[in-house]
Amino acid sequence: MTKSTPLTILVPTCDRPDTLGPCLETLVAQDRDDIQIFVSDNFSGPETERVIRSFDDPRITSVRTERRLGMSAHWDFALQHARGEWITIVGDDDGLLLDGASRFLELAARSDVDAISSLRCMYVWPMPGTKGDGVLTIASGSGFEVRGSREWLERVVRHGESYAHLPWIYTGGFVKRSVMDGIRARMGRCFSSINPDIYTAVAVASVLPRYGYSHDPFTIGGTSSHSNGLNYFTTKSEDKSSIAFFRENDLQFHPSLGDGFVPSLHVCVYEACVQSAPLRSFDLGTTLWEQLCLAMAMAKGDVRERTTKYCRKVAEANGLPADRLEAAASRFRMRLKVRRELRRLRRRFSSGGQRHEMEIRSPQLDTVMSAAREISRQLARA
Repeated sequence: MTKSTPLTILVPTCDRPDTLGPCLETLVAQDRDDIQIFVSDNFSGPETERVIRSFDDPRITSVRTERRLGMSAHWDFALQHARGEWITIVGDDDGLLLDGASRFLELAARSDVDAISSLRCMYVWPMPGTKGDGVLTIASGSGFEVRGSREWLERVVRHGESYAHLPWIYTGGFVKRSVMDGIRARMGRCFSSINPDIYTAVAVASVLPRYGYSHDPFTIGGTSSHSNGLNYFTTKSEDKSSIAFFRENDLQFHPSLGDGFVPSLHVCVYEACVQSAPLRSFDLGTTLWEQLCLAMAMAKGDVRERTTKYCRKVAEANGLPADRLEAAASRFRMRLKVRRELRRLRRRFSSGGQRHEMEIRSPQLDTVMSAAREISRQLARA
């Protein structure tokens, strides 16, 4: 009889051997011998293969694509090699906590849900031109709750909650393979947006009535100089073809929402909603006007001007009064401040789902693996 695989950890990678090695260290350190670790190499140079082969672990398998794929197409490619009942995708600069797989599978076994998301610890890799310190944020909480998908999707879309609260498949999120197979059967592919992580959060919330959320973390989300999000949000270029993420993608941002070259996660969330509309049996109760106002209201610092300019352009293209956007966005901004304060008060006086954070800056924290060890030490002391 073939041994069943309860969990597949997919690691899509593309010419990042310096972060891939420490990422894989956290995966082979897991104490479950029945998990699948699949590395999908997106047509990288030979150093990536050398890193993969340096791990003598029977749980690791890998395949190299025949050509460079866009991010969404690559994730689709990787997902077709998954054998596990549950699937999670771990970025090649991310990692699992040292007991992450075991604790997740124990939780999944006693939870009657088909998707589970969780709180994440975060690690910022040393960046070129800095002193070389890694920055680790240890987030810890307690408790598990079952959430209504429609309620939380509306919170994200209409009230600006983070899409990481939804049932996504990326670092910190786990989804049953049968759910992703169902999405592929209906849409022709699992990821129908240029932003596959955001799309998954919206798509899975569209097809499942409920999901689980763990306030105990299983993973470490990493940010390195390779990160698509960091490069995109900090670019000074006005030409999106200069960014490999756009240049290599075989999908297009939904045409009603511009070209996607905007430093606004919320615009990307709404684009995922538009692309995944065929999956939903309910209406989100929002309009493009409200979404543009909310995106502008959420924009901060040096990206506010770019976001405002982009939203005005989208409004004009859709026949909306762009000259009234900024006044409307200021009202949305005030509403967001009130909601944030109410959330803070609820967390302060709530007895369940408490969250605590601690930030550590240290020159010794220079890999995800050392961050995983430090988190284990700190949580053991708590």
